[in-house]
Amino acid sequence: MKDNVMPLDAIDYSKIPDMYKIAQDKAKEIEGGKVDEQLIYIFKINERKYDAHLKIEGAREKFDAIFDSKGNLIEMKKE
Repeated sequence: MKDNVMPLDAIDYSKIPDMYKIAQDKAKEIEGGKVDEQLIYIFKINERKYDAHLKIEGAREKFDAIFDSKGNLIEMKKE
């Protein structure tokens, strides 16, 4: 069990407003793009890291903005 946990202080919560701003800027590039109001952190056991996910829904497509635990955008994944 100890190998499958990571401290919550590994997440830089102060970056959440910046992450939301980045997602909003990306949403402007998508027709009808709107950022979901929920930010979800996922712990990947095999990689021993947290990723944060913000959903962006457009008129014709949806994206998942994925950030590392320090608030850096690492991927815009089309759903």
